[in-house]
Order: sequence, then C-alpha cells, then structure tokens
Amino acid sequence: MEYLEETDPKYRVFANKAREFAKHFEDEPILALVEQYMKDRQ
Repeated sequence: MEYLEETDPKYRVFANKAREFAKHFEDEPILALVEQYMKDRQ
C-alpha cells in the first residue's frame, strides 16, 4: 500500500481504505473498493 501512496497522492484514500479492510480481513469490501476504482478509471 505504501507503494500506491508514494506513486500518486490520488491513491492515498484508496490505500487507506484497503489497508483498514485488510486489517480486519474484510474481503468483500476490498473487492467492492477495487471494482469501484477500476470502473472510475475506464
């Protein structure tokens, strides 16, 4: 996650959310978060 944050500050919110979900082993919210970011980039 640090790599994403260092690569581009716009990924900071994404990385923070993903890190929080991972800390609590919440896989469904992580998938939803990734899918949303993928859709936004298309």
